[in-house]
Amino acid sequence: MPWRLIGIITVLALLLGFIGLNLENTSNLHLGFMEFDQVPVYITVFASFLLGLAFSIPFFVSKTIKKHKEELAKIQAMQSQFTPDSKSQQSQVSSEDQFANTTEKKPKKRFPSIKRDS
Repeated sequence: MPWRLIGIITVLALLLGFIGLNLENTSNLHLGFMEFDQVPVYITVFASFLLGLAFSIPFFVSKTIKKHKEELAKIQAMQSQFTPDSKSQQSQVSSEDQFANTTEKKPKKRFPSIKRDS
């Protein structure tokens, strides 16, 4: 059964019933710097609802971004466990190179460096 379709039809029926019952009900709306006369009540209710939705969007987006950052950090942590760290490999190689350099004798240069006057 298409429950989503039934839910949408039910919500629309309730909205139409609310609007139909409040067509003649009007009020004055004061915004501090402006005043609107004879505004239908249902427009005030829907405008308030839509403003509430609009102001909640930044909180939803920031929560979603934070969640994705946490998941990315977990994935990177898992990947670092399975892949060798390049810094640790470099430190191992450099220590081996240092040991090899101390035990081997360096060959002498055949040609001394020539200094040229520029």
